[in-house]
Amino acid sequence: MGIIDLQLAELSARLKEDSDYDVKFDESLKKLILKEGYDESFGAREIQRTIQRYVEDPISEKLLELGLPKSGKFSLTYNNESNETVVVEY
Repeated sequence: MGIIDLQLAELSARLKEDSDYDVKFDESLKKLILKEGYDESFGAREIQRTIQRYVEDPISEKLLELGLPKSGKFSLTYNNESNETVVVEY
């Protein structure tokens, strides 16, 4: 999962630097990104789009829901039963 960890680390660093958001990613979410983001014929090209769909979009929705706080700590996991990313502030 090296490329996924790298991409998520870059996103996390960007969020920390730009807005003081501390974001952690659960293994279930990383496994989903690997499963959905890798294609035999295209390789890892879809990973960034998959991260957008399952990580960036849910974080954005949560931040809007919270009124765009200046800082915060968030944990992201994937819920297989509801088929959605869960963002929890901690």
